[in-house]
Amino acid sequence: MNLYLAFVSFLFLSVADSVLGRGICGTRQYNPAFEICCNGVVNSRSRGNQCCGTTSYSSGFNICCNGVVNSLYRGNRCCGTTAYSSGFNICCNGVVNSLYRGNRCCGTTAYSSGFNICCNGVVNSLYKGDTCCGTTAYSSGFNICCNGVVNSLYRGNRCCGTTAYNSGFNQCCNGVVC
Repeated sequence: MNLYLAFVSFLFLSVADSVLGRGICGTRQYNPAFEICCNGVVNSRSRGNQCCGTTSYSSGFNICCNGVVNSLYRGNRCCGTTAYSSGFNICCNGVVNSLYRGNRCCGTTAYSSGFNICCNGVVNSLYKGDTCCGTTAYSSGFNICCNGVVNSLYRGNRCCGTTAYNSGFNQCCNGVVC
């Protein structure tokens, strides 16, 4: 009999809450007309009608970036948890960079592809060369990359381990020039 009374009581309260405009947020009762439930936390609707994590915010004045509320004054795009202006900045793997530095990303750094080259996350000047050898730029017309080491073509045009050699005069024996 007690189980029956508990069920009837629950049913009555649920119907009453619906009629009175109440809701449940997590373990707390709230009024959806004046409050908003954000991931189990009750917030006042006066702060806004959108949720960002457990916080309410106004989408007309703010932007939600991965659970962090930012002012739209800072920008209209997200880079990680930070808002930024895409007209002035670029997001490189979660780091905001000025477009003044460039319009391409190399790891977390912005660079200008007209003056630089990205070699495995490291920005190099095109003055050094237009080809990558590991994290180093080199000129393929004068050098050869042997397993991540830049060698002069003067030494040879074949690789033996990390060393360049001239195949007309030498051989590579188990990673050693012989």
